[in-house]
Amino acid sequence: MHEAPSFFSGDSAPSQKNKSILTVDIFDVLCYTLFSEKAEEKAVITNRYPYSMKLYFTIIGAAMALISAVNIVLQAAPWHLVILSVILCTALQFVLDGIVAATVSTLPDRWFGANNPLFLVAEKEKKLYKKLKVRRWKDKVWELGGLGGFSKRELKEPDNPRYIEKFLIECNRGTVTHRLSYPIGFLAMLAVGSPLRFTVAIPVATVNLFLNVLPTLVLRYNAPMLRSLLKRLEQKKNRKHSENSEIS
Repeated sequence: MHEAPSFFSGDSAPSQKNKSILTVDIFDVLCYTLFSEKAEEKAVITNRYPYSMKLYFTIIGAAMALISAVNIVLQAAPWHLVILSVILCTALQFVLDGIVAATVSTLPDRWFGANNPLFLVAEKEKKLYKKLKVRRWKDKVWELGGLGGFSKRELKEPDNPRYIEKFLIECNRGTVTHRLSYPIGFLAMLAVGSPLRFTVAIPVATVNLFLNVLPTLVLRYNAPMLRSLLKRLEQKKNRKHSENSEIS
């Protein structure tokens, strides 16, 4: 495993046992790779994973409680049916999201390649993410890619072109997974009848939509920087290869 030791300086360097739960902002890795003079000052290392997952489940729990309370107060159905419907619809979101993720994970990497024009981020889109200040809050967003075998929570090998390319592929794969989950989550409407179909199933699916939109924004925000990083590493590799060829 390659390390980027210059991310850490002096007493701020994390211990070996803590490195596995620390993450490096992709923007900072890019600054490092581009030999920015202030790369070390920009590097932000934080223990974000436990917090983001706690926030994820807090949102789900709060939404379940709110939806249940509103339906019970409005007497949309007997309270026990309301609670059972909320639990059922929420469970279905996990199942549907899981099916989508499992299906997309079986698709070949070449469909999500770094040079696939379908995944290029336009300048207008980049400006949108800047207006939304994605970089400020993206560290709080959950990342569940590790469940599929490739975690995007940290860049373990920031100087390895193959690893960065794989990272970018998984970002593109994640984008497709989340976007497919937007409409599919509303299939939960078929599991309950009226009026709970509208007062429970749709609100639960809307929460699921929100929980999928945020990771999509983060993945799309990171993609251009990963692509720039990959291009820089490949140029560096080719330059080194040319120099070795001249020497030999």
